[in-house]
Amino acid sequence: MADQASGRPRRNSLSGLVLAIFLAVMMPALRSNARAQVSGRSPSMLPHATIVSDEASHARGTQPVDDDGMPSPVAATLGPHSHWSYHADTSEPSYSAAVEPTHAMIKLKQDAWAYAGPEASSATLERVHAGKFLNVTGSSHYFLQVRLKSGATGYVPISAVELTRRQDKIMRLSTDAAVVSQPNRYGKRVSEVHQGHNVHVVGISMNYIKIRMKSGLEGYIPMTATE
Repeated sequence: MADQASGRPRRNSLSGLVLAIFLAVMMPALRSNARAQVSGRSPSMLPHATIVSDEASHARGTQPVDDDGMPSPVAATLGPHSHWSYHADTSEPSYSAAVEPTHAMIKLKQDAWAYAGPEASSATLERVHAGKFLNVTGSSHYFLQVRLKSGATGYVPISAVELTRRQDKIMRLSTDAAVVSQPNRYGKRVSEVHQGHNVHVVGISMNYIKIRMKSGLEGYIPMTATE
């Protein structure tokens, strides 16, 4: 009976220690989940962190903190040779897949912003002005990729430029070609022309020519489709 009585406090003490460690580990995650629910973000049951050696963290000068910027209680349960280290994803988005390469000098018909990406929500780089020519290196659905005077790559709305340079001549087709609604791969297919036929060219736009068909329908075909 004496042995059983003396063993009970030790078991109670061990259970209390395990409970304390569990609460110290989970409380930061629970606080983070609560804040995520209030802000509308998807909660995560565990903080996005990795455990690294104390030597590596000392070299980076980082300290384990919780989501409130205070020293994390988790560090106490991990011991003096490990801690939490957060790694943010700072990589820049890549737009190369959305851009069709081209090369042309195109005149601005109105002032516009050059953006850091092919979307109006991107950061602005500089203001470009009507009457100036842009060095165009690619096109997306709604934006032209341009090389700015600073050397930076920017994106200007297609609506701000004189996209098509007027022409008036007859050319013979060297291959079949789809007629599309705009001069890039995002254009909708509106018709088709066939090898050996003549087409009435009414404009030039980057790597495409604009044609007018006998029906009056206008569209673009690749410049490589003509002789």
